Amino acid sequence: MAAGNGHAAADPLAQGRDQRASRNYRPDIDGLRALAVLPIVLCHLGIERFAGGYVGVDIFFVISGYLIGGIVLDQIHRGIYSASAFYVRRFRRIVPALVVTLAITTVAMCVVALPYPLREYGNSLIAAMLSVSNFFFWLTAGYFEAPAATKPLLHTWSLAVEEQYYLIFPFLMFLVGRRSRGTIQIVLGALALLSFGASVAGASGMFDQQEATFYLLPTRLWELLLGVLAVETRLGLLDRRGVRETLSAIGLIMIGLPILLYTPDTPFPGLAALPPCLGTAILLATGAHGDSIARQGLSLRPIVFFGLISYSLYLWHWPLIVLLKEGLLTAELSRGLQLGAFLLSVALAWFSWRVIERPWRDPAIKSRTILLGTAISAALIVAAGTALVVSKGWPSRYPPQVVRVAEMLHPLKATPSQKGRCFLTKDMPTHDYDVAFCRDRRDPNNRNILLMGDSHSAHLWYGLHNRYPQLNILQYAFAGCKPVLTQQPRVDDRCAAMMRDMFANYLGRGRIDWVILAANWKQEDLPAIAETLSWLHSHGIHAVLAGPVVHYKLPLPQLLALSIARSDPTLVNRYRSAGDPQLDERVAKIAHDHGAIYFSTYRTLCRKGRCETMDADGIPLEFDQAHFTATGSMRVARGFPMEQVALPAK
Repeated sequence: MAAGNGHAAADPLAQGRDQRASRNYRPDIDGLRALAVLPIVLCHLGIERFAGGYVGVDIFFVISGYLIGGIVLDQIHRGIYSASAFYVRRFRRIVPALVVTLAITTVAMCVVALPYPLREYGNSLIAAMLSVSNFFFWLTAGYFEAPAATKPLLHTWSLAVEEQYYLIFPFLMFLVGRRSRGTIQIVLGALALLSFGASVAGASGMFDQQEATFYLLPTRLWELLLGVLAVETRLGLLDRRGVRETLSAIGLIMIGLPILLYTPDTPFPGLAALPPCLGTAILLATGAHGDSIARQGLSLRPIVFFGLISYSLYLWHWPLIVLLKEGLLTAELSRGLQLGAFLLSVALAWFSWRVIERPWRDPAIKSRTILLGTAISAALIVAAGTALVVSKGWPSRYPPQVVRVAEMLHPLKATPSQKGRCFLTKDMPTHDYDVAFCRDRRDPNNRNILLMGDSHSAHLWYGLHNRYPQLNILQYAFAGCKPVLTQQPRVDDRCAAMMRDMFANYLGRGRIDWVILAANWKQEDLPAIAETLSWLHSHGIHAVLAGPVVHYKLPLPQLLALSIARSDPTLVNRYRSAGDPQLDERVAKIAHDHGAIYFSTYRTLCRKGRCETMDADGIPLEFDQAHFTATGSMRVARGFPMEQVALPAK
């Protein structure tokens, strides 16, 4: 998750003067920016107490709508609005610090990144500079893509949302800006309600477009418009001190509770985004009408300091965290590294604010210089990104063997799994599942075997299908959905409904003799596995239970490539999950106790503390932390107990 640059666009002075010198300057708004950016940084550092810190993006959106929307409307009302002056101020405020961050991050990525990640970084670099990175990350958010934590420019998606908003907002305001205040409120309110409704529907999974809901402007528009509505709404009631105190306290609570209570599993934005957004709008509106304890607290100098550097802090913290993890080969930072990363981010942000942001806001720098500098810097950044893409990540930095192994990081190297037909990921609608072909294509002259589970069942299909063509292997696979009767509480409703239907209306009616259950099993799944095997046994369905696979803390091709590049043969073993053997034994015991055949994928690959990682041709058996390549699927299939399954079931 990432935050937006509402603070970056929040200079309330149309002439570009230092806002702190203005009579209209409100230090409490800088305090709100701090209240947005600090939880974001702490969330990204991995501080569990601030797991909901990603709502800072929404706080920034509302602030930006309030400040920039207020400026545009005021200038349109007074007949002094200039589109060219507006965009020059945007460039002056946004581009210099962004360009420097992108340039330094690019140099660092060229040092630490393997070819495929560097090529993908090049694509994201172009998208970030052209303010379309929200589209890029939406389109590359597939199930088998690299995780968000490895993408240094992921946070620029929200900058793109805001810049796209400010391409259309001034023109929208020209259409309604000279009308009555009531008309403006009706138009903006209607647009906000439409956007909010789309956000709620998308976040709830109604249209199977959760990724688009998160990244794209139409479902974020209401947050920016809420800020504009806070400017346009005049409530005399807020002139009363007691009312301001009560409402501002409520506003702080509405912001604070999501930061502390939300988790990455919270459906977002949708309804969950309403409390922090509404709380921010309340604090902005009450602060405009007079003083309060909340306004005084947000105006404290230490808090204001973080608000002043918030844009640069936002720009720097995420690339720094990603690069630190990449350089140290760690998925999580220790407490000491978290503190060090936080302090370094603050130091870089302060330097960027003093040396880059503030000087470029000097009105002595002419608009022509700003526009020319923006054009040149954008061209250079886009050229650098293009070079990384065209060169396929500059592979000449590494020996050929390293490059060959590292190529397996590409998501297209994922095991062929009938994805989109018999295996659906979370971004695919349920009706894409081909029931007739994948589940009901029974062969009266053969063993009909249903392979059922999540992606850890899907990656077995290729090996089983190719090694045992004489068997009719059916498939029912949904990402993140385990083939058990009782699902974990955090599992989405769609998964639970699908599995209820599968057990009641398919397996429960004797449609199959053999079923292979496979999933990314965890310790918490053991009771549900036992319950499910017992149910299958009572219904006369023969079961094969495939155990947990070998897990690595980082993608296996990355570990193998770096072990070769660094001449460190022990590197891969050091990053193998230590808990796999114990879990394998526990799952095996449950299978034995309930009369099921057990297949240990772990013991197939691991013997005497050593695990197979590549085939004889040097192809990794897994393309990420725990999913097989086609080579890995074939290797595992060789050890599968199909000779027992192929026998008559009775």
